[in-house]
Amino acid sequence: MDRQLPYITRDALEHGQCRLITDATEVAPHSLAGDGADLRLLRTVAPGSLLTVPLLARGHVHGALAVVRGRRRMPLDEDDARLVDQLAQRAALALDNAMLYETATRAVHLRDEILGVVAHDLRSPLTGIMLLADVLSGSPDAGRVRSGAATIRRAGERMDRLIQDLLDVTRLEAGAFRIERAAVAIAPVLADALEVLRPLAAARSVSIETLVDDTLPAVLADRARLLQVLTNIGGNAVKFTPAGGRVDVRAAVAGAMVQLSISDTGPGIGPDEIGHVFDRFWQGRAHERHGVGLGLAIAKGIVEAHGGQIWARSVAGRGSTFTLALPLADAADDDPIDLPIDAGALDSRGPAIAASPTG
Repeated sequence: MDRQLPYITRDALEHGQCRLITDATEVAPHSLAGDGADLRLLRTVAPGSLLTVPLLARGHVHGALAVVRGRRRMPLDEDDARLVDQLAQRAALALDNAMLYETATRAVHLRDEILGVVAHDLRSPLTGIMLLADVLSGSPDAGRVRSGAATIRRAGERMDRLIQDLLDVTRLEAGAFRIERAAVAIAPVLADALEVLRPLAAARSVSIETLVDDTLPAVLADRARLLQVLTNIGGNAVKFTPAGGRVDVRAAVAGAMVQLSISDTGPGIGPDEIGHVFDRFWQGRAHERHGVGLGLAIAKGIVEAHGGQIWARSVAGRGSTFTLALPLADAADDDPIDLPIDAGALDSRGPAIAASPTG
């Protein structure tokens, strides 16, 4: 809802209040309608009186209803205001019910998606666990038992990660996702993330280069959740980078924020797909399944819960860059937030697609 343009309904939109002007002839038209199309329409009508009523349901203003009567007719009065208010209440209730229905429909669709994901992604490790359990139960070979036990453990860890991702998404959707923010030094967290990523990169013959100043100021963050975001995004970068490729990790101060970017030399993301990278269950290439498709959606939720922002740049065939910005630990609440900084400062791969908080 745009609360800046409809001057005539501003009281109704901002404060949920009715406004009755029985004599609008002495009211400057631009004070009611600004300087655009609304003003031209108001001058055409030549109002003698006007009434604005909020569309109010369950304490929420969904819009406003404006009634204008010309100068040659009897002015609007309190009886008209009561009648229009009743009509507005019914309209607001109908609109609210429609929105509730849409929300319920989305919830059912999300439930079905989750059930499908759980059924698909838990079946594979469970099948492996059951088969190995059968084999190990009758095997006297100690080495075979150890190898099977290690495979079972990896399958269990994969299942645990999936369950944790589903729980995180559920908490984010319910507004129950909690973080504990404190001053966190960037360099040590990045070092921990790289310790996790380097074995994966080495196995895929991918190099990781870093350009991070050890003197970067601390950010206000939940250390464990920040590490989760970095390993998640970094893991994606490594997985989608072919052998012989490179992943770059950089960090810089931008105003009252610290920006961290992770770039890869992979195939990149096409313009028709990049707008969906932060969607739940999104898979960029149907024939290349890399996880469930929750990682970037969770990363977005975590970054936004910190009061930060995350965005992506990519050019097909030239790789992708994911950048997140977090507030400095000593930044004042009214310090400026510069997002994003100069496109060439951290990366030069394509236009930015931002994942911004939405209402």
